[in-house]
Amino acid sequence: SSSTGESCGSGKVCVDGKCVQNSCSGSETLCSTSSGNTCINIKGSDTANCGACGYSCESGKPINTTVKSCSTGVCQYECATGYENKGSGNTASTIQCVESVVCDAPKCALNGFCFTTSQMTGLNYARTSEGDMTCKCIDGYYMDAGECKVNDNSNCGTKGKACGTNETCVNAECVCAEDFEFNGYACVCPTGFHEYNGGCELDSTSDCGEHGKACGTNESCVGGECKCGASTHCSAPQKCCTREGRTNSCKTPGETQNWICPEE
Repeated sequence: SSSTGESCGSGKVCVDGKCVQNSCSGSETLCSTSSGNTCINIKGSDTANCGACGYSCESGKPINTTVKSCSTGVCQYECATGYENKGSGNTASTIQCVESVVCDAPKCALNGFCFTTSQMTGLNYARTSEGDMTCKCIDGYYMDAGECKVNDNSNCGTKGKACGTNETCVNAECVCAEDFEFNGYACVCPTGFHEYNGGCELDSTSDCGEHGKACGTNESCVGGECKCGASTHCSAPQKCCTREGRTNSCKTPGETQNWICPEE
């Protein structure tokens, strides 16, 4: 509405407290400028009208920065000469420019501070390379807000990098834990074994395919399944029967002549 409380009708917008005809279309917004009402795309790249009519990126510039651009209506900044960005982005709320430092090898730099070799030892820091003075963590540690912490399965080489099922963190990489092997998709127990108590247990007639899964009398454990000869596990009322010179077989009552079958 206008400054007089008037509600602007269809096709009109309120500019400087007055209802005026909206001559803009598409992504443009009618803005009041020194040259009069002008259609401007405030969601574009105009650093003098970035995100809102008349909003200048220069006026909202954070300390130690220069205006870089306006991107989709958001001001973007970069650090001034002699400063480096330690923030998480390039917007006014995410950029953080600190004074650059130069550390001669073997010293390293982090957050605008140059660490001596004795300080690095105490913090478990190392220089990234001869040409890169940035501090990194020594092997076996990951960086968390400037602090080097011991790698674990929830933070393997990088904060938040978690290892998967049956994996463990070794040299900042997630690899299959002891006993397990990679099958191309996941870490699993080798053929003839099953998972138990964080490791792999050998299949047997007492633990067939899983711990505590026992096979019946005369049955064998094959590929993690209880079998009676070439057949699968016998279902009641069948029983796994044996006969000299023959392969064990599932038999129903009445078929057991000359076969030795388990007692009830």
